This record gives sequence, structure tokens and C-alpha cells, in this order.
Amino acid sequence: MGDLIRAHLRSAGVSVLTDDQAPPTPTAIVTLDERGSAAYEFAIEWSLRQAAVPPARYVHLGSLASVLEPGADTARRLLRELRRSGATVSYNPNIRPALFGEREDGIAAVEECVALSHVVKASDSVPAALRAAAAAAAITVSRAGANPPTAAELTAALRS
Repeated sequence: MGDLIRAHLRSAGVSVLTDDQAPPTPTAIVTLDERGSAAYEFAIEWSLRQAAVPPARYVHLGSLASVLEPGADTARRLLRELRRSGATVSYNPNIRPALFGEREDGIAAVEECVALSHVVKASDSVPAALRAAAAAAAITVSRAGANPPTAAELTAALRS
């Protein structure tokens, strides 16, 4: 399955950074309870080689790449460098705390990626603390001077 996904992305002109290993395609098994709430079981192996920063106008970082080692440190380094080079950055922190490792390290990694991003997609399933960080980053990068939001601005953003 991973080869098919990689071939499709490459055929669309997307640069795929890989270490050329062939771990199994990551899977998530979703089970819904009687209220419709989802529980997840993950089977994920991945890595990302150290790589030179490719030229890019746009870059998107997915949730697992930002927190799951090996590879998350490299992914975040690339994100920092691409942002500095002028790329527009999007990030989807659709993370699951079970994949964080150490909770504080995972939250710090997500907050770093949010702060580096121009666009953040944060759904209701993302913990409230991370939604607040996403809202603060969105407000900060959208105004002149990049001043952090006031508490009132953050509260209003989280309600909208």
C-alpha cells in the first residue's frame, strides 16, 4: 500500500522524503462505542533520514511525523528550515496522546509545529490545550508585528 501511495504522490509532482526502508504501511483500526466516540489502535513504524532541505513553496506536516520517533526530530528540523526559506507551512495536529511518548515532549513538539505554521487544522478531537495553542498561533501570524493574542482574543477565537 505504501508503494502505491508514494507512486501516486510522485506522479502528482510531490517530493517524498524517505530513507528508502520499506516498513509496513501504517494502519489505524477505529472502533466506535455506543455513543459514536472513536477509540484507535495503531500499528505504525516509520523513520526519516537526515536530508538536505528541498526547495519548496508549500509544505504540509502531518500529525504523526511531528511527534513519532524515529523521524520526528528530522521532520521538525525540515519544517523550521523550510519556514525560514519562505515556504508556506500547513500542519494537521490530528494527534493521539497514546503516540506521544512522554506527554510533555509531545505537547512541546505540537506547539512548535503550530507556531511554525501559517495554516493549522485542529478538529474537536484535538485536546483543548492544543486547540488553544493553534488559535494563538493563527492570531499571531495573521497580524502585523506578530504580537501574541490577548486572553480575550484567544477566548473569542476558540468560541468561533
